[in-house]
This record gives sequence, C-alpha cells and structure tokens, in this order.
Amino acid sequence: FMENQSDAGQGILIQVSDTGPGIPDSVLSKIFTPVETTKGGKHSGIGLSISHDLIKGLCGSIACRTSSAGTSFDIRLPIQASSHAALIN
Repeated sequence: FMENQSDAGQGILIQVSDTGPGIPDSVLSKIFTPVETTKGGKHSGIGLSISHDLIKGLCGSIACRTSSAGTSFDIRLPIQASSHAALIN
C-alpha cells in the first residue's frame, strides 16, 4: 500500500503488512537493532536495522505495529528534494 500524505506535509507513506501471528514483545523491543536472528538458517538478523538506517538517512521514519492478527510496517519518506540534499552532495 502506498499513498501521498499531503495533509502531513510533502511525503509518501508505504505500508507493508502480513497476517501472521505477530511479533513477540521480546523481539519487538529491539526490532531495528542488529541482533542474532530468530529465524535460523542463512538469516543474519540485520535486515530491519539496515532498512531503518537507510530510511533515516533519507529523512524518513519507519514504525512497526503488531498484534496476533498480523504485523504492519509504516515507512514515511519526504518527497521534497531539500529534505535529503545531504545525500546527493
């Protein structure tokens, strides 16, 4: 899901959701920090940490909402060039 959030300033909202069992509180408290993965296998446990840093570098934000009915990540990014001009230079 993606929409222009013009009422909250110039920005874009991207939502990524699933209908899984949700994220336990013990994992949720450190969801954006690099940790040992809970998935096992070839997963490194740093994907959301990297995503968080990239989004913040673009002057955006990422938030997680979870319940037993699923999890949703809301990513908000500015669309004004001046908001992330430091990345271009």
